[in-house]
Amino acid sequence: MAIVCLAIFFNTAAIGKLPVLEGLAVVLHVFGFFAFIAIFWVMGPRAPAKETFTHFADENNWGSLGLATLIAMIGPTSTYVGGDSAVHLSEELKDASYILPRAMVSAAVINYILGFVTTVTLMSNLGDVMEDLSDPSGQPWVAIAYRITGSKEATIVLLVIMIVMMFFCAVNQVTTSSRQIFALARDRGLPCHTFLAQVRPGSGVPANAVYVTLVFTCLVALIEIGSTVAFNIILSVAGTGLFTSYITCITCVLARRLRGEPLPASKFDLGWWGNVVNVLALCFLSVAFIFLFFPATPNPSAAGMNWAILLYGAAVVFAAGYYFLKGRKEYQGPVNYVRWQTKQDMTDGMPKTERV
Repeated sequence: MAIVCLAIFFNTAAIGKLPVLEGLAVVLHVFGFFAFIAIFWVMGPRAPAKETFTHFADENNWGSLGLATLIAMIGPTSTYVGGDSAVHLSEELKDASYILPRAMVSAAVINYILGFVTTVTLMSNLGDVMEDLSDPSGQPWVAIAYRITGSKEATIVLLVIMIVMMFFCAVNQVTTSSRQIFALARDRGLPCHTFLAQVRPGSGVPANAVYVTLVFTCLVALIEIGSTVAFNIILSVAGTGLFTSYITCITCVLARRLRGEPLPASKFDLGWWGNVVNVLALCFLSVAFIFLFFPATPNPSAAGMNWAILLYGAAVVFAAGYYFLKGRKEYQGPVNYVRWQTKQDMTDGMPKTERV
């Protein structure tokens, strides 16, 4: 809660310092990567490459290595969510149609390359997995770092780097979540949209949306105190919700491409490669979406069951009910602007500022 309150501070009172904070995050991100890699490569035991890349284990007794591997995607899929976060800041950027897609692609390429190197490095230095999992710290990677360095001081330094990086992530999450709430509320797509869409005069900060983000984050943090299982279910629901939005958007774009319908004018175009990317993305998302609802172990007890499907269903029912009862009568999305962009000869009388 203290961390999210500090993140809220940078998103409200110190919003002008946010670019500086982001710059520091990039520097620490790059140098922190090399710090970890250098220590692990020089001091780590490094298992044979064959063991690292070809050894699979069904520790939870699913009865199939393939099924166990697919279910194990639940954790790694979290690295795929949030790639759209920059989009929620598009209205606060100059020349967003040019800057945003290039920022997203470059960030994905750089981070997935660094992430792959980090993953291979960590897997090569695992040691006894069960011993790491049962470490008193509750953080297996901390146990690995301590075993490799043999120094509490060095391990603490690495831990502090990770904590600071997680704080930067918290700041970014507050920023993108609040902007998402504000944008949908401004289009009258949320309950209490008049309150949520208010912007603080002078700063341009959607303060109410930021504070609502704070409240819900603290409520979710309280759940962690009561039940780790319940907390993990909420994380799983967050993943399925984001994957649902990705599947919906990509399917709509791909459908328009295949039907030959025009898309809005763009300063970033993959050409026919766009169809390939869309199809591959849908194939991966569809599989990952299903396995996000699986429990961690077969034949779970009621307490160990992954109840994400129940929460996800409730959220879908609530959203659908709100839409049909009230939302469809009030929602004023940017569809008209998109239609205007796809027909260059259309004149609908909108002021130039609204068209921009």
